[in-house]
Amino acid sequence: MEKFMEEKKIEILKEIKSEADTRFEEVLGYLEEDSAELESILGKALTVQMEELRDHYYSLENSTPCHMVISYLRTALLDRHPLYSVAMYDEDFYFSRRECLVMWDIPEISEPLYKAVDELAVKFEKQSKVESYYLDEIVHTYGDGLHGWFMNHIPQIIRNHLMEYNWREFYSSNGMCIWAGEYRHQIKRIFKWGK
Repeated sequence: MEKFMEEKKIEILKEIKSEADTRFEEVLGYLEEDSAELESILGKALTVQMEELRDHYYSLENSTPCHMVISYLRTALLDRHPLYSVAMYDEDFYFSRRECLVMWDIPEISEPLYKAVDELAVKFEKQSKVESYYLDEIVHTYGDGLHGWFMNHIPQIIRNHLMEYNWREFYSSNGMCIWAGEYRHQIKRIFKWGK
């Protein structure tokens, strides 16, 4: 009986993961189809975050901002917090004890994910044989996948951001780097300006 229950659970999980794969491909297809429009929308949204962050940074620090970092908050997925933070650091960056950041919720990315996951959650609730924590794994997997889409499009998102007002001059005058990736790990430089 125990062996049968385990086999049944594996079968149910395969079905749900297969459905999750299909839904995820649909979400990615939607993002790719509208990528140019989304790059523009996200570039403008980043400008809003940077305006808030710049004011916040200068109210706390006397030093010059040298790094702007967009960080993927993978661990926040299950709490439905914003998926990203946007931070400014001085030249110390890795060694800085003081962070200055704002949270950036990106509904264009998070809402399709959570809609799909909510629908899958209903299936989990109906399957008493499957522990609910298996859903967490699916959320992380597809959240990472959507972050992959974001990273593929981040150079153009940043370009759209730079076209807003005088942001190119702001980064240039401070000799700043723009980085994106996971928090202080696996980040890559998108742009750098010299003084």
